[in-house]
Amino acid sequence: MGIQKAVLRIGKINKNAKEAVEYYDMPVQYNPSSLSFSSRAGLIEEEGPGEAGIGSRKSAVLPPETTLSVELLFEAIENDDAFLSDTKQQEMEEALGKKRAYQPETRRKAEGRENFVQRQVDGLLSLVMQVSTKQVIFVWGDMNFGGELEDVSARYTMFGPKGNPIQASVELTIRQASADSDHKMNSSEEAYWKDAWKKFKKLAGKQKEEESLTGQYESAQELLSLNE
Repeated sequence: MGIQKAVLRIGKINKNAKEAVEYYDMPVQYNPSSLSFSSRAGLIEEEGPGEAGIGSRKSAVLPPETTLSVELLFEAIENDDAFLSDTKQQEMEEALGKKRAYQPETRRKAEGRENFVQRQVDGLLSLVMQVSTKQVIFVWGDMNFGGELEDVSARYTMFGPKGNPIQASVELTIRQASADSDHKMNSSEEAYWKDAWKKFKKLAGKQKEEESLTGQYESAQELLSLNE
């Protein structure tokens, strides 16, 4: 069995529907090296302007929400890209009518990977620019995290000889909120967190039982040492 690739499942919402009615799967090029989760809820206080320039604090109740941040890497690098950094040598060869035996741009175009990186980045950026494509699900192994795509940050890190980007990193931020929020979880997402809580309770109970047994064992050892 090969390596399982992570998938970004993009939901498409029709005008008359509140939830996604069809999904498009986008397998990642490389599995992420890490995932970041953040949960928050409860009472928050913010500093705001008050009368006569005196600051005032405002309180608000924040519905429970969990955020997933994941960084994805896209690249279309050829082995010879590193050698094409010597532009003077390349210009001299072209002036003499010489052609390099191996041209990365020609290979990318022949394999349909021309502007591959920019197409991927532009496509991900477009998801947050439309209300109908903000619902996404990040799927990897047993993980199935769905919510609203809140932020997409892209950075091009390498370019080809013609200025086309050939490597980029894209960070996605997906926010999943409770039923009290404007961005509600669907039934499968609610079931996922309920199941996570049940498993956690069992684990916590098991740890408590083990701590109790350890305490009883230590007490018995103390009694034995006193009797010796």
